[in-house]
Amino acid sequence: EATRSEDYLLIMQAYADGYRGKNIDQYLYGYRVDEKTISRRNLSSRLEECGIRFKGYRLNRMIFPCGWLFCLKPILAWLVQVMKVIIGVR
Repeated sequence: EATRSEDYLLIMQAYADGYRGKNIDQYLYGYRVDEKTISRRNLSSRLEECGIRFKGYRLNRMIFPCGWLFCLKPILAWLVQVMKVIIGVR
């Protein structure tokens, strides 16, 4: 169902099913983000992430009053990325 938002979808579904979690102050694994990682996040994958977020927030009855703003965050991040390319910021 999701190609780039699997973790997000898993957490939202688990939360909707009644599971709870906690943040811990210990690194469990390393994750490297470079320019290629960010450039693969095109508009299509950002739209997919918006859909996953909307589904998760709706599933958890959190869409209003602020959940819909978090649904739009991937599009805003993509716009920032595009604007950086346009104005030549690295």
